[in-house]
Amino acid sequence: MMLIYEERAPDAYFSRFILRLIGRETCDSLPLRLAVSMAARSAASGDVCFDLASIHETMVEYQGNRIAMPSMRDLRSLLYDSGAAVAPGATGPLVLDEKGRLYLYRYWKLEHDLAARLLKMAGHRAPETAASDALSSLRTMGELEAGGMQERAVIAALTGKLTIIAGGPGTGKTATVGRILSILRQQEGGRKKRIALCAPTGKAAARLQSSLKAMSGEAGAVSTIHRLLGTIQGSTRFRHNARNPLPLDILVVDEVSMIALPLMAALVSAMRPEASLILLGDQYQLASVESGAVLGDICSAAAREPDSPIGASVITLDKSYRFSGESALGRLSMAVNAGNAASALALLMDISVSGISLLPVTGEMAFREELKECIVEGYRPYLEAETPAGALRHFEGFRILAALREGPGVTGVMKLNRMVEEILLQAGLIDPVEDFYPGRPVMLSANDYSLNLFNGDTGIVVEDALHPGRMRVAFMTADGSLRTIAPERLPSHETAYAMTIHKSQGSEFDHVLMILPEAGSPLLTRELLYTGITRARALLEVRGEASVFEEAVKKTTIRLSGLCDILHGV
Repeated sequence: MMLIYEERAPDAYFSRFILRLIGRETCDSLPLRLAVSMAARSAASGDVCFDLASIHETMVEYQGNRIAMPSMRDLRSLLYDSGAAVAPGATGPLVLDEKGRLYLYRYWKLEHDLAARLLKMAGHRAPETAASDALSSLRTMGELEAGGMQERAVIAALTGKLTIIAGGPGTGKTATVGRILSILRQQEGGRKKRIALCAPTGKAAARLQSSLKAMSGEAGAVSTIHRLLGTIQGSTRFRHNARNPLPLDILVVDEVSMIALPLMAALVSAMRPEASLILLGDQYQLASVESGAVLGDICSAAAREPDSPIGASVITLDKSYRFSGESALGRLSMAVNAGNAASALALLMDISVSGISLLPVTGEMAFREELKECIVEGYRPYLEAETPAGALRHFEGFRILAALREGPGVTGVMKLNRMVEEILLQAGLIDPVEDFYPGRPVMLSANDYSLNLFNGDTGIVVEDALHPGRMRVAFMTADGSLRTIAPERLPSHETAYAMTIHKSQGSEFDHVLMILPEAGSPLLTRELLYTGITRARALLEVRGEASVFEEAVKKTTIRLSGLCDILHGV
């Protein structure tokens, strides 16, 4: 079998740089150049490391040459003897471990340090009797089911320094952490405990704060991880780190599946040794855009050895309070998550099942006509709302989610947004004569800490009540209040009638219209479908070919790393 490696310019440059660094710039060993280039390519593709076993004793087409790659033993010798790679624990451009994982040194160091800190935190656990009084109180009030998974999560958080509460949407992760925080505040000296809550995006942070406030009337400040750590302009480092730790006793982090290895390592390294960390997330959702799948790796290590310190720290909530056992959305998400494409398709195509459907993408004009009613009725409530606050609330009722930003035909976000504008214009609901016209929804794609606006925040253009004819962009804050910003002050943004499934993470909508490309794509995976499906609270319409949906269900995202093995002690 021939492997064709199409080298990107950055990877070729990195390979030449490393060879120059080790004094081998005139080296004519194509296998060495190839291995270094592929390690760089893996890091850029979301993997933490590159698996050398994938190319040993393989024919590879590289730089116009056909290369017979040497055995694993010879590849090791080549990398070690050249100085391009070192063994774990040593310092060098690349690190090659005993399992054949080839890392850029930075990623090996981040993974190694994160694993060490997590294991140390997981090793601190008091007897369960320490939580008995608090549990009795919650059981008496009927807030906890004796022996249930939420009770186990509460016990883990009250007795340990590391707790991971995993589970799908609607399984009670936020409710459980709300109970944990309530107990901690009621304990002796609890009001003096320094507690912080954060999430990877401003949108997810605001949602966490509003959910906790709705449950108990008390949430405290919630921020993005970057803001909590303290960004330094022009640097990838943060003000808070191991030398200057966060002044906290307890840190709660939501939407952990979205957090890449570098950011998670930075966050955990900034924790005080005596502080406790509570992580929340759905391990089956899309992994982070950048390198790693930290939550998935932690949960996999726990599943391998449930009685280990890491195993005892991970609690998976499996009872859905959003979807009943008969819910079509619940059954569909479970079928997709299990990789059961036949069951998922049968549900979608069964006309007797309400709440979910699958229809093909037709030609552009027919597709537009078929979606017209859905789009007009989906967006009419917010466009006809009498107040900006009402418009923002109604806008969360319906959303178009696309698998790709730029897809074939009209299946990509950019073209879908233009199509929606044309449909709403024809319906007389908008008049887009200017860039910032009343009713235009905008999503931010960058943070602006001075304005307290964050990547993923969504606002709606409204007319200035004090200056008719002038436009403002209205945003809903985490505490439910309204704020408006002049359009010219907004950071980078785009129209948001349609958004990618990636961007929808951390959000929920009553009605979701999910658009799949006309043909398969490397980006179209089981995790992407699962994430899109679970954004819907009540109604899901999927537009795409059954064959494309089936192919995606069968394809999983694999992020190469060694974190699971390290946590498992392998």
